Amino acid sequence: MTTKITLEIQSGSFKGKKIFPPAPIQGHSNFTPSLLKKTIFSVIESEFLSGNIQKENAVFIDLFSASGQMGVEAVSRGIKRSILFELDAKRFQLLKKTISGFEGDFSLNHKDSFRALNKISLKDDEFPIFFLDPPYSFWKENKKIFDFCKEIEDLFKSFIILIQCPNEISRDGYEIKGKGNNRLLVRKV
Repeated sequence: MTTKITLEIQSGSFKGKKIFPPAPIQGHSNFTPSLLKKTIFSVIESEFLSGNIQKENAVFIDLFSASGQMGVEAVSRGIKRSILFELDAKRFQLLKKTISGFEGDFSLNHKDSFRALNKISLKDDEFPIFFLDPPYSFWKENKKIFDFCKEIEDLFKSFIILIQCPNEISRDGYEIKGKGNNRLLVRKV
């Protein structure tokens, strides 16, 4: 008998609710581990506490959503809304099913986030928090990811970029956080 893995919302109004992750691609599950998720939201929460960002103006933008767990966690913790991108058709169907079980402001996009970045519409008072957890294949040639981050910098005057990546990845201008098999690169502007 096999046990189906579930992901759990860690905090906020949806705390304890379960989400089913999509099937692995080429043997890689590629979901955000709970310790790294805690680190991600600690970074965000510290920005709220310092007054750099107002929670009611924050928009969490997950550019490779898969299960949607990060966007749901963000709304659960009081972030105004989540914009979720997923290109894979099967994963997008699971994402739609998952999000239908939660109340909140979610925008689902069955699009390539690389091509849709300039179509993200924010109000003047909204602050974008970009989260990237790209498929493992993207890290073989990571130039594409960092070129994409440069596009974010060119399009938005203030933002946070959070990148979940393998331990061996680093980048000038990004703070390194996290332990274990994954690390988090953080850029705040």
